[in-house]
Amino acid sequence: MPSPFGGLTSIGVDETGYRKGHTCITVVVDHERHRAIWAHDGYGRDVFGLFFQTLTPEQRASIRVVAGDGARWIDSCVHEWCPNAERAPDGFHIVSWTSDAPDKVRRHPWNQARRDGDEKSVKRMRGVRYTVLKNPGKLTDRRSEASGNLRDTDPKGRPYRS
Repeated sequence: MPSPFGGLTSIGVDETGYRKGHTCITVVVDHERHRAIWAHDGYGRDVFGLFFQTLTPEQRASIRVVAGDGARWIDSCVHEWCPNAERAPDGFHIVSWTSDAPDKVRRHPWNQARRDGDEKSVKRMRGVRYTVLKNPGKLTDRRSEASGNLRDTDPKGRPYRS
C-alpha cells in the first residue's frame, strides 16, 4: 500500500471533541484524495507539529495549501514547516462564520430593547433569527413581516443590512 503522505498538495486540519469534557483529537485530511491521513490526541501547535515531523522534507515541500479554521496555532505551524504553502479557511468554517454574523448583529438591538423594557421592539424581533439566514425571495408571509420588523428596529438598519 502506498504511503498516505505521498503526493500531498492540499491538506486540511481541524480538532474535534470526542468525549464528554474537553478531550480533543486533531485530524489531518488529504483534500485531493478525500480521506483522513493522520490523527492524534490533543490539539494545538505541538500536536500539529507532530504531523509535520512524520513527513519528509520533500513531502512537506509538496504541500501547497493548508485549510483549517482561524486558529493561530495552525498559521504558526504552517509558517514553520511549510513556508511556501498558502493558508486558507475551510468551507465549513466560512459557512459557519457567515451564518453567525447576522445573528450577532441582530442580538445587539434585541438585548438593548430588553434592557430598556421596550416590549414592542422585543416582540417585533421575535422569530427573526432564522429569517436573516433565508433567501429573501423564498420567505413566507410571516417571515417577510419579521424581516420588515427587523429593518425598522434599528435606526441605522445594521441587522437588516447584515
